[in-house]
Amino acid sequence: MSIFEMLVFAAWLFPLFVLSSIMYGYLRSKLRFQENMGLTNKFIIQITTLGNYNIVNKNVATIRSYNLHIPYEIWIVTESSLIDNYHGADNVLTVSAEFKSLAKYKARALDYSSQVRRDLGINSSNVKILFLDDDTIPSKEYIEKCFVADYDVVQGILQPRLNYGTLYSYIENMRTLACLSVCSIYQSHGYPVWVHGEGMCVRASTENEVGWAYDVISSEDLVFGHKCVEKKMKWGFIWQSIYITSPWTFRDYFKQRKRWLWGNAHAISHILNWQSKVRVIWFYLSGVSILWISTVGLIMDVAGALHFDTSFRILFYITLAIWLGIYGYIGYFVGDGKIKHVLVSMALAWFTSVMNTVPICIGLFLRRPMRFDVIEKERKIS
Repeated sequence: MSIFEMLVFAAWLFPLFVLSSIMYGYLRSKLRFQENMGLTNKFIIQITTLGNYNIVNKNVATIRSYNLHIPYEIWIVTESSLIDNYHGADNVLTVSAEFKSLAKYKARALDYSSQVRRDLGINSSNVKILFLDDDTIPSKEYIEKCFVADYDVVQGILQPRLNYGTLYSYIENMRTLACLSVCSIYQSHGYPVWVHGEGMCVRASTENEVGWAYDVISSEDLVFGHKCVEKKMKWGFIWQSIYITSPWTFRDYFKQRKRWLWGNAHAISHILNWQSKVRVIWFYLSGVSILWISTVGLIMDVAGALHFDTSFRILFYITLAIWLGIYGYIGYFVGDGKIKHVLVSMALAWFTSVMNTVPICIGLFLRRPMRFDVIEKERKIS
């Protein structure tokens, strides 16, 4: 067997590793999760937004409808001055134009809210902040689990549920897969790779020590999460859901991915320490490489250019079935068990993988965004 054939076969076996990772992440999250019922006496659910009044108000109403039996407040942080358009929150902060921060855009707003908490004296270890984007809704179970979690910072499972069934929502299945197979392990062991701001819950004392004042336009969540590791903060993972809204159009999808790519690239090159750099770069390279090696290998094998015996081919078909089954499970998990979402998720498995790698390759050759590009949060009615 040639070296290339060995690489192809190793790539074909990758679904076995992913399945094992999901099972391990689930068991660790369920069996090793640490709780402390009396530790938290104040819980702030903070929504950071830029004028998306309608969707923010809907999300505030949804959280209120949970009838949570915990001492919580809802804060809205915005750069908009039209604060009367927000309803149902306990506190609406407008970022002061005079506020100075190394961070920009969303990260600056987060830095401002952190400063407000310091001024109010609510930055102790018995206060927690649950950070949400304006198009994000945590499940009731996730909020309750965050409240009792005995960790400095935790995350959960992202689900593209709010508009699930659209084309780009199925592409977001990859984010759910990353949460199940990567974040569930690395976050729970205290060495995160990907960090998402949607649903990140931290102690106020952790926010106060780590802070948001970094030279970033985007990827402030990645920087914050990795800086928590440098500061020896205790990471955890919750096997509960945070519901997100996927982009509605290819233009918004690509704009979002390009922002993430360049934000991560800036963090890697200028901010993260070498251990964090290695983890993030390794997962970028391995993810892209495995997809394209397995795809090219399959094409070459069908063309007769590779030579595998029967046992290798049987194992390939088994791992192919596992790969499709994983995506089918995500469709079931996210889509409330509807067979339609299971079948479509399986049918779009390769397309989903490609769409989560091609923007990385293309985005590197385009101009770096100089501002925080905001995408549409609701479908436009023409």
